[in-house]
Amino acid sequence: MRLKLPFLIGFIIISSSVVFSQGAYNYMDEQEETTRFFIGVNLGGFFANKKSAEVYSGSPNVTNFSIPTILNNQFYKPTFDQYFGPSPYKVEEYPFDIKYRPAFEIGLHTGYNINSKIALFLDFNIAQLDVEQFFTIAIDDPTNQIVGPTLEQYALFGEENRLNLNLGAQLNFYVGENSKAYLSLFFNMNDVDMRRNYIVINETQYEIFHINDEQPDLRLGGIGIGGGAGLGYRFHVSSNVLADLFYNMIYTKTNLSENYQYYNAQHSLGIRVLLAK
Repeated sequence: MRLKLPFLIGFIIISSSVVFSQGAYNYMDEQEETTRFFIGVNLGGFFANKKSAEVYSGSPNVTNFSIPTILNNQFYKPTFDQYFGPSPYKVEEYPFDIKYRPAFEIGLHTGYNINSKIALFLDFNIAQLDVEQFFTIAIDDPTNQIVGPTLEQYALFGEENRLNLNLGAQLNFYVGENSKAYLSLFFNMNDVDMRRNYIVINETQYEIFHINDEQPDLRLGGIGIGGGAGLGYRFHVSSNVLADLFYNMIYTKTNLSENYQYYNAQHSLGIRVLLAK
């Protein structure tokens, strides 16, 4: 069963509220100078592995509703015949190095300092990924006065939602008076959801459809699990406000369909703003 975004957001918010209500009590009881609970937002960049981006190529090897299917569709073909002219035309080349663009990532981060060396944390991040590439159409026009067909490029787009949930520990290897540096190790669970895949010809969008054999009424996507590691540097901005510069490498399963399930590395880099209790 797919995890839904509203459910996970609600879970994180409720969990964080409980953590803070408990944290104020524990902090006062233990009379420790070290802050115990922290919560805040993640802001940064997400760099997805390009392997799963191949699903957006529009190739017949990926989907039965490929770019050639669009060009030969009985409803669209008269429009294409008029646009390309009376000469035969076909797809000459699909994107050969298709990849995701760097994406903006936002999320929640909460945790608990067990002691000055170890903290437990929970991350919840979302990103919207985009693919923007080109494919080539060859037009056999005998009047073009060149050897071979006329080659024209047209835009191809893919849009995808990514959700990452990280649960793990931060191990401090440097602790200063107002700052610390740490190594993080964590479990990852992610939810991938294809939003759109389409081409643009003559300023008109044409959808490339993908069918999920198990759930034909839904777009491609699924749950994957893995793990990761990261580095961070956290410092006090004020007595209760901290900034946290971080980098994470996540080695996890990306699950778009039965034929597109890959274990690969993803990267995220950014800053957190945290409130500590």
